[in-house]
Amino acid sequence: MEEESKQQSKKVEYIFLIDRSGSMYQSIRLARQALMLFLQSIEYGSLFNVCSYGSEHKFMFENGSTEYNEESLQVALEQAETFEADFGGTEIFNPLNEIFKSIKARK
Repeated sequence: MEEESKQQSKKVEYIFLIDRSGSMYQSIRLARQALMLFLQSIEYGSLFNVCSYGSEHKFMFENGSTEYNEESLQVALEQAETFEADFGGTEIFNPLNEIFKSIKARK
C-alpha cells in the first residue's frame, strides 16, 4: 500500500530534445511548432525541460527540470519562439548522456 502511494506521488518528467544544428535550417520552424504543441499538452504539476543540441547543448532550465504551471509554460513558449538552427553540427551523445546521468542520480 505504501509503495503504491509513493508511485502515485511521483511526478512525471518530460525532457524534450530539439535539434538546433545547422542542418535544421529548413525545418526549424516545424520543430519549434511541434515543441510548442507538446509543451501545451503537458499535465500540470509534471516536471519538464527542453534540451537544445547541435555541436553544443543547452537546457532551457539550467538547474534541472521545473514544475509545469502557467508561468513555466509561458517562459518555455517565449524561449521556444526564438529557437533557430544555430548550434553548429549534430552531436546528440553528450546531451543524452547528461540526461541519463541526471535521471540515474535522482533514483
